[in-house]
Amino acid sequence: MTKRKSSKTPKKSSTWIVRKRLWLTICTLKVFTVRNVMGATKLNKCIVRRYLDAYTAAGILTRRRVVPDGKEKSYDLFSVNGPQSAHPPEILLSSAQRPPPAQQRIWNAIKVLKVFSYKDMELVTGASRDMVKQYCCTLRKAGYLRLIEEGKGHNSHHLLSLHRSRNTGPFSPIMLKPGKVLMDRNLNKVVWTKTEGALWDTPGFSRRKKL
Repeated sequence: MTKRKSSKTPKKSSTWIVRKRLWLTICTLKVFTVRNVMGATKLNKCIVRRYLDAYTAAGILTRRRVVPDGKEKSYDLFSVNGPQSAHPPEILLSSAQRPPPAQQRIWNAIKVLKVFSYKDMELVTGASRDMVKQYCCTLRKAGYLRLIEEGKGHNSHHLLSLHRSRNTGPFSPIMLKPGKVLMDRNLNKVVWTKTEGALWDTPGFSRRKKL
């Protein structure tokens, strides 16, 4: 006697259920804070923050630091980048497997602001002045950014803009060795080194081996 196959659908794991609930909330709210998501999902702050940080690092969300007038504390305001699938994206939650969040926040802001100064970038991303300056200087040397207007007296007032042809994707180029090597994660290639300069127009760049 043959056993009848069960018609029951396999149960979803608790992790998948959490991801689905959180993702649907994010897509519904579109612009939100950590507390907004906690209230809607009934998940604790640690879990919500972990997922939001990972989505931000992956370029799915943009984070902006808001500093209210008066005595209210500053907070992070998140927004969804463009239309998204109804299914939760696969992401890496381990901090060791994603780039420094500050670089991703700066990259996201560069594409949103169009034209900006170092000071603008500090305010929008909450990254330190040293990080903003070092990362933007490296992007400029690598050919991602162009100088729109030279600031008077101090380079923090320079106005910069992203070259359209260098908008390679959602993932931030990362400094493998700060000030020495820049890798584009969308191309999976080294695009600039301190010794060689920008590699875009070098012979065989399109055939260059991926990392």
